[in-house]
This record gives sequence, C-alpha cells and structure tokens, in this order.
Amino acid sequence: MRKWLVWAGAILLSGCAAPSTDLLPTLQPSGGPFVVFQKPYEIVFAAAVRVVNLSGETISEASIEKGRIVTGGSSATRGVFFFRLPNGRTRVELSAAAGPAFFAGPEGFFTSLREQIVAYEKKEAIEKERRRESEERDDLRGFVENPKPR
Repeated sequence: MRKWLVWAGAILLSGCAAPSTDLLPTLQPSGGPFVVFQKPYEIVFAAAVRVVNLSGETISEASIEKGRIVTGGSSATRGVFFFRLPNGRTRVELSAAAGPAFFAGPEGFFTSLREQIVAYEKKEAIEKERRRESEERDDLRGFVENPKPR
C-alpha cells in the first residue's frame, strides 16, 4: 500500500513540474514579428488556433480571454499573442523566440492565418444565412398556423 502511495505521488508531482507549464504565466509578447488584420478578434483567434493545429505544434494553452496561444512540446515554448484594436482590427504577434523554424517562419504563419480567416468568414456568413432562413421559416409557419382575421 505504501509503495502504491509513493508511486501515485511521484506521478502527480511529475505532471505538475512539466517545464512548458512553468513558463505559461510568464510568457509575454516581446517584440516579435506582427501583422495587423482588418478582421474581428474572435475570427482571427479561431483561425490562428486552426493554423497552430494544422502545423502540428502542441498547444499548451489557447485563451481568448488572455489573448494568447502557447505552444510547447519537444521544442521551446513559444506564443502567439492577440490584441484588440479600434475599428474591429486585430494585431497578431509571434513571440521573438519563435525563430525561423516556427510555423515555417513568420511569413508562413501569417499566410496560413490569412487563408484560415477567409475560411472562418465564409463559415460565419453561411451560418448567418442559415439563421436568417430559419427565422423566416419560423415566421411563415407562425403566420400559417395563426392567420389574422380579416
């Protein structure tokens, strides 16, 4: 029984001491490459999460509230940072530690992000159109079921 408790404690403690999780609270933007998108924050963030997933990077944290995506794994811990700007714009910055291999360089990341933003905008437009059509059907159904007397 005692051995079992020691093993369970060791496993729990080893999970808490993972090096990538130690750096999460301290990882901050540091003047890395950035691009300003003329798109809403929520769309840019969702598209960026998709880009990171497609690149094969391991996501340690993706927080829309904190405005960052943190990657880690066998390589160094790096981040993608998001800033809301006036007029519905979003600034996206890669951590300075990203290096040229990170997402095949900043140009590769930002190019992929532009492509994913277009996909998310199309998805949003399709969902908006479906909601509008559904509301029209509901309105029509209500009129047919309860016609107004003349």
